Amino acid sequence: MEPNKNVLPGVFSLIKESIDFYKKNYKALISIQLVPFVFLIISAFVTNLAVFLIPKDAFSESNIAVPIFIFILALILSLVGFVIKQASFIALVKTISELSSNVVISVKDIYKWSFGIFISVIWVYILIVLCSLPFVILFLIPGIIISGYLSLAIYSVIVDGKRGLQSLESSFYYVKGNWQKLFWRNFGLGLIFVIICIVFVAIIQLIGFAVNNDISLNSIIKTAEFLDSNVLVSMLISYAFNAVYIFVLLPIIMIYGYLLFKYIKQSKPEPSIGDSAQGFKTKFKVIGIVGAVVLFLLILVIPVIFATISGYKKAAMRASMDKTDLPITEYVFPKDIVSLPMKLEFLQEEPYINKDLGFSINFPKNWVVDYNGEDVYSAIKIEGDSDANISVKKLSIPDYIYSNDELEFMELVANKIAHNENLKLRDVKYFLYNVNSYNMYQITGTVVDKEGTAKINYNYILNGADVYYIGQAAKESTWPSMEETFMNSLSTFKAI
Repeated sequence: MEPNKNVLPGVFSLIKESIDFYKKNYKALISIQLVPFVFLIISAFVTNLAVFLIPKDAFSESNIAVPIFIFILALILSLVGFVIKQASFIALVKTISELSSNVVISVKDIYKWSFGIFISVIWVYILIVLCSLPFVILFLIPGIIISGYLSLAIYSVIVDGKRGLQSLESSFYYVKGNWQKLFWRNFGLGLIFVIICIVFVAIIQLIGFAVNNDISLNSIIKTAEFLDSNVLVSMLISYAFNAVYIFVLLPIIMIYGYLLFKYIKQSKPEPSIGDSAQGFKTKFKVIGIVGAVVLFLLILVIPVIFATISGYKKAAMRASMDKTDLPITEYVFPKDIVSLPMKLEFLQEEPYINKDLGFSINFPKNWVVDYNGEDVYSAIKIEGDSDANISVKKLSIPDYIYSNDELEFMELVANKIAHNENLKLRDVKYFLYNVNSYNMYQITGTVVDKEGTAKINYNYILNGADVYYIGQAAKESTWPSMEETFMNSLSTFKAI
């Protein structure tokens, strides 16, 4: 694979040459990529096993051992994953460089060499960030330009053995006069890669429709949810996607980048080392120091910005709650979540499914169901007075109200209900359940009006930005015989 010294090929020519090189050397390239792929499978297995073995009711504020264990496990997997990912990237580039010179490679020797220069590569990454950061923060376009000039620095480290500022100097020298050519060829490859991903995702969706499964990017990414009915299909597709990327697409992309590096490098003579080099290093040292200062200031400022935004969202949420009838504030829900196991006793065997509102639930036996396009109502009879009933409604939370702290949102709802002068709810109690992996917030109480005394359950199940409200009411005389049936019905709720 000898690059032409005079001409920098176009995007499609480079892609064709990259594919030809891959087809000729795919066995060696795949052997290098086996390491990150095997780690991917092991880390997914360990994560899923941990999620499977730890009971959901173990996640409570009183039991800090489980969250600490999960945090340490995630931290270890992330750090090991980062090291393996970077080492495999170094090994892949080095392998491509060696194969282009017809050098026989050993996976063991390549990885041993990669770990040997690991720190040097990370240091160059840091230098690139520090030198680019001031321009990116203050002036976006100049930041992109500077990043382009330094984009070959990593190749200079791995292929040419340059170190630190010397690799940045080499990249700047070779990209000078070739920046636009390099940019458009990288942009072209990126655009084609995005199109491939879109097509791949479309195929996944078509497969999902064909097998009547809800297979989406979310179900693929969230492979930890392996107890769902579609988990096997989702995990297989997830691993297939990762295998195609790791074993085929990534090597071709790296070959493409290496070819660009070689073509641009051979278009110029080797740079001379002299006063100009020393001046270059001085300039980038100054820029790097400025970048370090900017990074330090960002570390200080960003938490303040997030705190301000979070405060604004909470204030907006409280203001909106005060202006609406949605069901300020004292903390009332228990800290511990109680699992609500599914029970079908006293319920209809087949669940009621409402695709418009996106849920299914088993109502009590012999109850009839009415849907008016907005909410679902179920009781012994629809017309006239009924001793007990269940209603289900789907509500959407506006973006400016929804907070990452779902408990705080529900505290506001609960207190709004408890302090509603029109309801005059008595004997109010609060419960927090886990229903089919959803958190269900329950407010119970007694209402006395001219028609008599009734007991009510206000149940709220949060599913993303949607809230399912399930109201359950019964006359005081009927409540003892209906209380268990109501809870059993709640245990069957699922968002679909």
